[in-house]
Amino acid sequence: MELLTPWSLAALALAVPLAAMYLRRRKRERVEVSSLALWRRVQADLQQRAGLRRFRAERALWLQLVALALLALALGGPTRSARVEPPRRLVMVVDTTASMQARDGAVTRLDRAKDAALRALAALPEGAEVTVIEGGCVPSIAVATTRERAGLRRGVTSLRARDCGGDLSRALALAADRLRGGGGARRVLVLTDGATRADALTVATPAPVEVVRVGSPAANVGVVTADLRPDARGESSPGARRFSLFGALGGAPLDAPRAVTVRAALVRDGGETSVALREARVGNGRSTLTIPVELRAEESAPLLRVSLEGAGDALAVDDLAYAPVPPSGRLAVRLVTRAGGSPWVSRALRADATVTLDAMDLARWSALRGRAFDGLTVFHGTAPEARLAGESLVFLTGPEEGASDPARVAGFALDPWAPRPRWTDVSPIDDRVRFVGTADVHLAAARPVRLGADERALVTADRGVMIAAHDGPRGSTTLAAFDPDRGDWPLRPGFVLFLRDAVEHARRRRAALALDARRAGALVTIPAEGAERVRVRGPETDQWLPVRDGRAEWPFASRAGVYSVERGRGAERVGLSLLDPVESALGVSELPWRGAVTRGAGGAVFERRPLSWALALAALAALGVEWWLFAGLRLRGGERP
Repeated sequence: MELLTPWSLAALALAVPLAAMYLRRRKRERVEVSSLALWRRVQADLQQRAGLRRFRAERALWLQLVALALLALALGGPTRSARVEPPRRLVMVVDTTASMQARDGAVTRLDRAKDAALRALAALPEGAEVTVIEGGCVPSIAVATTRERAGLRRGVTSLRARDCGGDLSRALALAADRLRGGGGARRVLVLTDGATRADALTVATPAPVEVVRVGSPAANVGVVTADLRPDARGESSPGARRFSLFGALGGAPLDAPRAVTVRAALVRDGGETSVALREARVGNGRSTLTIPVELRAEESAPLLRVSLEGAGDALAVDDLAYAPVPPSGRLAVRLVTRAGGSPWVSRALRADATVTLDAMDLARWSALRGRAFDGLTVFHGTAPEARLAGESLVFLTGPEEGASDPARVAGFALDPWAPRPRWTDVSPIDDRVRFVGTADVHLAAARPVRLGADERALVTADRGVMIAAHDGPRGSTTLAAFDPDRGDWPLRPGFVLFLRDAVEHARRRRAALALDARRAGALVTIPAEGAERVRVRGPETDQWLPVRDGRAEWPFASRAGVYSVERGRGAERVGLSLLDPVESALGVSELPWRGAVTRGAGGAVFERRPLSWALALAALAALGVEWWLFAGLRLRGGERP
């Protein structure tokens, strides 16, 4: 007999106070007699009754001690081994999560699991059907149900450990589905190092579960949290931004604290640039640290690489993590104008403390056009005819004597200039014009917009559409088809609020379109409104994802590293890391399973059958006998023990 939880035997300590209750000194009774002859009769009777009480008390004590011992054993989860028939249908679940990459001597834990799986295959009887399930980030069938041994051996040896965590409950649920229906001896064989949820092996299956644990405890230090946040102090110097790198390191099982070096570096196309370095000591459990990081404007990059140096541990994948660089607290705004520009537009933008304004002409903007820009571009009097990428706001200039007006501006088709339009309607659902009113706005002229596909009206006049918008995957463009300098709108509060709302719209678009991908193995949702497909390239993958309802789902990338995502906005970089404290803790866990174990030679399988219910019934029977002997006597008027 074996106990799954031997610590429950501590309940036997209750026998001490129980025995003390029976050994306590009884209170003496006063008996009055009229003669010594009567006293001798009373003394003999008392001696007879005392012996009867002592005999009954001893029996009650022993019965209660037996019941206590049986209950303590029942709480320990006792099992007995019974030889069972070799399985004719076997589902083999092989753990392929990140911890299985850990070195165990000269080989990895996964190598040891493969050896155990091949030995189990060799011990099966002829004609047995086997299914191999890969229990990685997402469980999948590695080898479909077959009797062919060579294909099974190839499928097992080709398994590879992934760079993400997971729990075995989903893999066991898949194994249960494969075993439902049919008869014969069935069994589930799980090969794991135990780095999973504690209740993962309690999934109900239609067959016994056999667990083979591989590997030995190995010292490891890993990054379990990496997050870069803007510093509340803001900019330290013009163009420089302050951040705080919040990290957590997990260590287990370490004999002594270990000294490591934490390095932070920006990831760029041409390589990496180190921006911070910190020495740290890591013990068992979790250690947190905060590292200040300062980035100059020329050091901008989308990713920060956090690495451990000098760890010398058993698992390498958790020594590296990526943290996305958050955008600046201020929104960068570029004002592209002809010479001079509009004083009303520039004054309203400079008065906004939430933006950083950079004024330029069209030639300079054209030189910077190919570079990534995560902000708002405002055009006044000059704008290309083609559709713009990114977030933009366009004001026209004119009409001017002898000037040729283009038929299209920023992708919008325009009608000829119309004099003195009268505003009639404002969109009630778009936040960019929520403070724009139709009263007391007078313009000298405007070029009404002919709306095309995916374009909508924000402000309408009696001559046509005055303000139109196009929101797509490559950007959002708002066109005011008139010159604000040739009217009295800049004198109204609504003009300043319109510019503020354009800035907030660009800020919300930037946040809504941001890619937030951190952990390998997690489902990543990619905003891609207007696009038909999204391309993802990276470690061991180059795939096109369909777009549904403006979003693409990137299902469970199983390799850590840097990926490139293309969704009509240019190539964007995303970093995936392990960041899983369960996988980084490389102590071989004791799992509370109640299944089967393999013993002896020749693949003989012995099933673990629980005995708790039998011991609990025996304890209740002992207490029932004690009650019948003594409480029953009291009810019938017998002697008290």
